[in-house]
Amino acid sequence: MSNRSEIQRILQQNFPKLEDNIIKTGWINKIIFGDTYIDTHKIAIKMGSSLETIFHQIAKLRYPGETVPRSFAGWGVTENESDNYYNVKYEKGCVVNKNNAIPILTKLNPSDLSGFVATELETFFRKRNSCKSVRLDLEYLTKISNNALQKVPIVDNIIEYPVDLCLKEDQITLMELKSTFDTDDGKTKDELYKMIKAYIAVGNVDKRLYFGVISNNRGYKRNGEWCGRLGSYVSRDLILIEETLWDKLSPIDVSFNDFIEMFDVQYKLSLSKNNKIRTHKKGQKGK
Repeated sequence: MSNRSEIQRILQQNFPKLEDNIIKTGWINKIIFGDTYIDTHKIAIKMGSSLETIFHQIAKLRYPGETVPRSFAGWGVTENESDNYYNVKYEKGCVVNKNNAIPILTKLNPSDLSGFVATELETFFRKRNSCKSVRLDLEYLTKISNNALQKVPIVDNIIEYPVDLCLKEDQITLMELKSTFDTDDGKTKDELYKMIKAYIAVGNVDKRLYFGVISNNRGYKRNGEWCGRLGSYVSRDLILIEETLWDKLSPIDVSFNDFIEMFDVQYKLSLSKNNKIRTHKKGQKGK
C-alpha cells in the first residue's frame, strides 16, 4: 500500500463525525485549512483528539521501528522499568492509551516538579507583562530544565507525563499538537505547564520541544513572530506550523498539498448529506 493510500485510510478511520455542527455553530472563529473552513468553536475542539491520533499514525509512516516509542524512559527510569511499567498498565492492565499519547516516565518528585514549573512560569509571565516582546524559547527552556534536574529530588515511584508525540532519535523531540493558534489564555498556559514538565522529565539529554499547529488561524506573522495567543507566549523556534509540521512528520513522497486535498475530501464526506458547506475564498468572511 502506498503512503498516500495509507494516509487516506488513516483519515477515514479517525476523522470525526461532524453532523449538525455547521448549522449549530455558524461561521465563527474559522480555521482556514487550504480552502477548507473549519469552525473551531465545536468542530476543531472535537477534532483535537482525532488529530493527535492521525498525526501519530502518519509519523509512524515516516519514522521506522521505535523512533516513535510507545513510552520514553526519562530521568531516573531505566529502559527495563519503562517497558515493565507500560506492559503492566497498558497491556496486561488493559488500560486504554488514549489517542496514542506517549508517556514520558520519570521518578522526579511530582509535587516538587509541579511547584518548580509553576514558579518558573509565574516569573516568565511577569517578565512578559513588563515587556511584550519576551518569549519562551529553547534557551529559556534549557535553563529551566537544567535547574529543575539539579533541585527536584527523585522518588521511588514512576510518574508519567503524556505527550501527543515523541520522536526518539539522536535528539529527543516532544510535541504538543494543536488545531489552531487561537486558543484562550488559560488553555495555552495549561499546555505550557504540561509540556515544560514533560520536557524536564525527559532528563539530561539532547532534546527539543515543539508546538505543532495544524492550521494557521490568526497565527499570521507580525515582525517575524507568530501571533495569536500561542505566538504571544512562545518563540517561533518552538512552533511548527502547517508545511513545517508536515515536513517534520510526513512521508517524503506525500506533499502538504496532497494532505490538504485528502483532508478536504474527508472533511466534506464527514458532513451530513443534508448540510450544505458554504465555501469562501481566503480573505472573505462567512455568513
